Amino acid sequence: MLDTDALALLLSNGAIPEAGRRLLANVRARDASKLARSITGCIEYVNSQKMGWTVAVPGRTVGAPLAELLELDASVLEYYFQPWELELHVQTVDRPKGATRLIHRPQLALIRRDGIVVQDWKEEGLLFRRSEDAKSYAKDDSPPYHWHWRPGETAYEALGFRYELHSLAEIPLVLVANMRDLSRYAGMAPMPGERKAQLRAVIEREVVLTLRQLREGYQFDADTIRLAIAQRVLWCNLVHCRLDSDETFRVFRDPVAMAVCGSADPVRDSLPLPRQGNVIPGAMIQFNGESHWIECIHGESVRLRGAGDTEHVLPLAVVAHAALPRSIVAADGSVHPAIREQLALLPPTVLDEGIAKLNAVREGRSIRSKRQIARYQAIVVASGTDTEAAIRLAGNVRLRGNRSPRLTEAVEILAKKMIVRLYHRSPNVTAHGCYLRYKGVALRLHQEPISYPSFLCRVREYRNLTQKHGARAALVMTPIDGRLDPGLSPHGLLPHQCVHIDHTPADVETIAPAHGLPLGRPLVTLAHDACTKRSRALYLSYGPASAECVLMVLRDYVRRWGRLPQTIIVDGGLNLRGAAVMRFAQLHGITIRKRAKHNPRQGAPIETRNRSREWEVDRLLEGSTSHMKEARAYNGYPSPKDVAEETLLSVYRRYDAYFFNLKDAKHEHPELGMTPKAYEEALERERGTQPFRPVAFDEHLLMLTSPFASRAKHVIQPLRGVWVDYRWYWHDAFADAKKHDSGLVRVEPFNADVVYVEYHGQMLVAIARDVSSVPNRMHFQVEQAIRQMRKESGAKAQRSRHEYHEEGDGMSLDARHFDPCIAFQQQEMLRLYSTLAMVARVDWPSHTVQRPEACDVEMSNILPDAQRAPDAQEAAGHDAVAAHDASAAPTAPASTASTGPTAPKPKPKPIGAWPAQAEEHLALRSVDLKLIKGMA
Repeated sequence: MLDTDALALLLSNGAIPEAGRRLLANVRARDASKLARSITGCIEYVNSQKMGWTVAVPGRTVGAPLAELLELDASVLEYYFQPWELELHVQTVDRPKGATRLIHRPQLALIRRDGIVVQDWKEEGLLFRRSEDAKSYAKDDSPPYHWHWRPGETAYEALGFRYELHSLAEIPLVLVANMRDLSRYAGMAPMPGERKAQLRAVIEREVVLTLRQLREGYQFDADTIRLAIAQRVLWCNLVHCRLDSDETFRVFRDPVAMAVCGSADPVRDSLPLPRQGNVIPGAMIQFNGESHWIECIHGESVRLRGAGDTEHVLPLAVVAHAALPRSIVAADGSVHPAIREQLALLPPTVLDEGIAKLNAVREGRSIRSKRQIARYQAIVVASGTDTEAAIRLAGNVRLRGNRSPRLTEAVEILAKKMIVRLYHRSPNVTAHGCYLRYKGVALRLHQEPISYPSFLCRVREYRNLTQKHGARAALVMTPIDGRLDPGLSPHGLLPHQCVHIDHTPADVETIAPAHGLPLGRPLVTLAHDACTKRSRALYLSYGPASAECVLMVLRDYVRRWGRLPQTIIVDGGLNLRGAAVMRFAQLHGITIRKRAKHNPRQGAPIETRNRSREWEVDRLLEGSTSHMKEARAYNGYPSPKDVAEETLLSVYRRYDAYFFNLKDAKHEHPELGMTPKAYEEALERERGTQPFRPVAFDEHLLMLTSPFASRAKHVIQPLRGVWVDYRWYWHDAFADAKKHDSGLVRVEPFNADVVYVEYHGQMLVAIARDVSSVPNRMHFQVEQAIRQMRKESGAKAQRSRHEYHEEGDGMSLDARHFDPCIAFQQQEMLRLYSTLAMVARVDWPSHTVQRPEACDVEMSNILPDAQRAPDAQEAAGHDAVAAHDASAAPTAPASTASTGPTAPKPKPKPIGAWPAQAEEHLALRSVDLKLIKGMA
């Protein structure tokens, strides 16, 4: 970003007045990571190198491509989406003597090297309709074919800004897709000289080759070819040709060869599709100064294909206007412009009739009455050319028939009011009942009511399913909108490019392995690749959905694949976009995309996978809760908790085998025609294996994937350390802290005695000064226990007013404060993820986190799991838990409170002996309740 002096110099050179400077100051002081106005579409959170922080971008198909192009534009210094709201006074036709007040909300404000630019980006069809209705909108008739909005240009000129109105058709989507592909190779080392010489020798000899010819004919892998393109060893057209098209994408020897050979466009074969007016599939028209082929017509949309792989989807009216004979390449220039439009709008059959009449007049044949033939002869004599005569003889079929409405405007207004106010009031109101009420009102107003079939047509026209049935029911009733989309694929074109992450409760009850204590339904957090249809990572936990689940599933993602995705797609849940998740995404350059509101179909890839998991796994297990969703089909007995047999470890093994073995490598996907694993291997052969975000699974990742504390930023005190969740944590670097020094604090979810502090650009491992008498507990478990202890402390403080207490009789955290169910839940999670090497092992004397011992642990077969004894199931993870306890337990000698952590108390008994402690805990709580009641 610009500093204050550079910005002041830029504003002075541009002679920006004070009003314009205030607008810029306000928008630069605003938080760019949030939008100023709420939208219903997608929101992408992009990590901007130019802005220096995360930028909220409105729209997947508009804002996101613009942000990527602005990042690459060297003339743009800063950019801001939704910068301000400005009141404009616009003169309209309705008020020629006055002005209409208009609140203008521009989409972009750019600080460029040559001044301040305000931009609006609209659809081509919308601009075309506005240009027909208002004179303030106009488009250039010559290059560069820009749109203009006169009131906006005048108003912003007074502020010293330049206003630009652009069409969405101007966004080079092919270039954006190619740049996303080539971003994998940014920052890589130069290509080896020997390989580069081999590639140049081939292209010097052949001049031009396709990607497939280079791969299959000359044995160059896709990564080598793309690296050569990124480093400009090969020349190609990235603006018009897509890199994912092996057959059509061509590379050239030099710019001259690209200019000569790249201009030849292959012959396009068009299907015999029906035409609409003068819009003929297969015809070539001129749009924005470039030749485009009309590929197909879908409803009111037309798809145009330009040079290379460029596509545009425009409204039918825009294409019909561009396809008038004056813009068709082979049009006859001698015909009058008014006749051209009539010729274009005539159906072929009607034009054939006009030609037949012209031939009859020329040959003197009698095909009509004498009076009609005389009229035909007069038309031919008055026409200048045969084309004009044929058009006039055909007649204007568009004006034939009675075009006046049969019903009056008052009748139409009354019918609309009854439908909007009565039919949409409740789902129980039928169309027939609404019609009877309408008929009675119309008769009282002395109007002739319309017929019931006509009323049904109005009901379908004004129907609002959301208002009548609600958003959820309306989504089911609304058919899936099939429309032409030339833009960027929402699922991505490469593996690990677009990954969905979502939470859902498992539909099966779990128990403790040795004692059968019900532990509840675990929460399933899944990462699913939208492009290859492969599941990427899995995390099971107890408790509500949180940012910790998202970070842990990303930890598992790196453990399995050694990389991170380019884009993470989430729904509207705030935990999916928590501060820790956004910080992790910013550090690794990940884009987070929030799906559109009220449209769960955008998350179809992961929602479908979760639904299939419920039907193909959960419903087959003892303790399944799927049948409880159908209340009328469930009699209440037996309860899933009474018949549950699954543990967290067994459920994880079943899900792991289902997601990463059965659905991944054995089941053929109906859309792909092969297994997702085979499809990904084919994509890697064609498009390369270079990852988007390569990340090592090491101790740094374990710390970065730990969630923030309840309050992210904490003050560091040089004598006591940092206070986090009612406990002090210490690191030797805190001794040099100055007043008001602070840092971002992350908690280790699997060890409550450890936190990670981002302090002075370093990640420090701070250890609790008051190490608990029950160490090796998870953070959530200790947090709940501290709440219980503080609750009992409050009750004890109330009793102390009436009772005598000896000196030193205080509260301390012990086993009775821990809930037995939470204890078993945390024990199961600790056992599972210690086996998977996802738990940080802290070296207490050195205050460091050790590197994970293993990245992939092969899980045992799930088939004999139902026959295994509970003791055998529990023993499967005892070794991993013992190893974690040995590494997590402090071994350093006790230190003073001013220099480091204190020595822990002796290690308690294994958690398998806790049922007796749980009974003691419940008994103590009941005694406390009796004492409190007695004091009351």
